[in-house]
Amino acid sequence: MKKAVVILAIIMTVTGSRIYAQQTPFKWTFGISGGIAKRQTFNEVLGADFGFEARISKVFSASAGVGFEHLFEHDFVNREKYGYPYGQPYNTYPILVGLKADIGSGFYVAAKAGIAIGAPNKSYENSFIWTPSVGFALKNGLDFSVRYEDYTKIRGSQNFGLRIGYSIPFKKK
Repeated sequence: MKKAVVILAIIMTVTGSRIYAQQTPFKWTFGISGGIAKRQTFNEVLGADFGFEARISKVFSASAGVGFEHLFEHDFVNREKYGYPYGQPYNTYPILVGLKADIGSGFYVAAKAGIAIGAPNKSYENSFIWTPSVGFALKNGLDFSVRYEDYTKIRGSQNFGLRIGYSIPFKKK
């Protein structure tokens, strides 16, 4: 299942890059992110992502991407309150698609949703993930955003974070 989803994401990225490169402005994006979990199950979140973004109108852009995130566990988890497997680190591979709206002067709002594939701990299930964010993109490609992230099946995984990214525009020949 995991291999099929990763292969599908790679095919979508390659195919999407060829389609959007011919029709609309397109750019590769990558970034690192960190955050603080909202509840006691996990402490911090650290991750990285890679994807592409295509402008679909003057205001809106569509995006798709893959990443890796590690949710650091608390050392003092109350096992009776949270129970197994909570309190163990959670590694996840999120696959997200989303929409971004430019609201002017480099500011934007964005929403992404997708699936987070839990690994390698089999106790954690795959989970639906959704991420609203507000950010600021500089003309040189740097991108700063603040976001909220929620893994719906993993109790205590909701977190607030900062993403620092960079965009590389794809130029037509």
